[in-house]
Amino acid sequence: AAPGDARLQARVRVAIASQAALALRDLGRPADVDRITQTLLAAAASDPDDGRRWAAVARLFWQLGKYDDALSAAAIATGFMPPSQVFGEFIKPQAALAGFWFGSAKDIDPLVDRQKGVEAAVWMSVPRPPAGKEVADWKQRVDAAAVHVRKLEPKVRAAYLSLIAETCLVRGDRALAKSFHAEAATSSPAAAIKGGDLAAGDSDWAAAETWYRQAAEAPDSEPLALFLLGRSLVKLDRQEEGERLQKLATLLPLAPEARFQLASGLQERGLAAEAIAQFEIIGRTAGLDSAVAANAAQQLGNLVSAKEPLRAADGWRQLHLHVLNVSSNFVEVEGYLTLPHVIHKVRARGLFDQKKMPEVLVELATCQKLLPGDVRLVEEFVPRLEKEGLAAEAEKLFAAAHEVHAKIAQAHPTSAAYTNNTAWISARARRKLDEALPLAQKAIELAPREAAYHDTLAEIQFQRGDRPAAVAAAKKALALAPGNAFYEKRLAHFETAEPGQPSAVEIP
Repeated sequence: AAPGDARLQARVRVAIASQAALALRDLGRPADVDRITQTLLAAAASDPDDGRRWAAVARLFWQLGKYDDALSAAAIATGFMPPSQVFGEFIKPQAALAGFWFGSAKDIDPLVDRQKGVEAAVWMSVPRPPAGKEVADWKQRVDAAAVHVRKLEPKVRAAYLSLIAETCLVRGDRALAKSFHAEAATSSPAAAIKGGDLAAGDSDWAAAETWYRQAAEAPDSEPLALFLLGRSLVKLDRQEEGERLQKLATLLPLAPEARFQLASGLQERGLAAEAIAQFEIIGRTAGLDSAVAANAAQQLGNLVSAKEPLRAADGWRQLHLHVLNVSSNFVEVEGYLTLPHVIHKVRARGLFDQKKMPEVLVELATCQKLLPGDVRLVEEFVPRLEKEGLAAEAEKLFAAAHEVHAKIAQAHPTSAAYTNNTAWISARARRKLDEALPLAQKAIELAPREAAYHDTLAEIQFQRGDRPAAVAAAKKALALAPGNAFYEKRLAHFETAEPGQPSAVEIP
């Protein structure tokens, strides 16, 4: 921040204090974390800085898993800032949804308690609230909001009905979501597209055609609606007509920004090949160092990384160079390390496929310098190096990462995170399993309700050949995170795979 800007300097200090609190949490130093949070609370009370400090405190408490404290701070922040902006600090994907529900509560009852309004808004909007935080009467709230919304003018009504429909999806009621999208679609092409997406998700292509056509024929329709209409026609065996509409949709956007919107819409719907083609066009037509070109290169890299890692690395390098301009920056400072680390890791993957092992080792060494002890680097490359006959290099990679986490765990014996990391690296590398077992058990003692730590114990027991113990630990992990698809797959793996074999389940 500029030296003379005291307000901005204070905001930077708040951000750094929050980062320090999270690091101390991982080191198992709760007293120090509490001291920082109390300092930030006092600072917010003395100078809210237009609500920014309260919003920052809400975000920190949320990251620490202290949800009640987070929502108390958020409730105060909404007295200074737009609610959706406050919610964006800690539930960004659902910020607009939570902002709607907070506003809806105020519209229905202007005297509603601010704290209760924030709590209901958040737990109505997030997909899986913690145990005891579910909104049992969410359908009644939906009905009450709909009654109020239907009194508004058409475009505003449609936008709000779409948010109600999105809430129904989050709460798992597709049928109710469809009905609200149908109501909103009369004056909202975006709502009609959403309705088409739901029908397409059910493979009801006749209904999808109806929805997409309604969106495509609206006066203010977007090329995305036309493309999706064409896709639905192809699915209905009207190949020539459908392909013609799809081609027309890709010819309509002239500005790179408009084409990026089309490409992003295709990407969101899992149409990878179609999105790649549009991002490629942006790369050839947008300004070389423009933001839209950099973002297109990033998304292109995301889409091709699994099959074309070197191409992905080139795209991400373009983003990296763009962010080094003085006019752009990462919101989270960690990006300046994590992005180049990922670039070199993906390059190592591509060079591995080409059997260029000396170059692979150079890339891996660079990764270790950028992020020493990175767990995923060990997970991916230790088995690959062993399979290639490079046992010494695999052992070196494991030992370096293991040492990083083990030293921190030893220096901070109450750190559940680093104790678990040390055990997890051993489990995934299938090394030092007898040493890893008591570490995993200790991590669980330090944080018994952390599902990931029980999963670590399951992996260690599985690699040691003890299927019953692995299954028992995996069931505990799933019990702590009910409905979690990842832990469900892990449990199935431990129940059916051969103990002692490398896990085939992709780690998120």
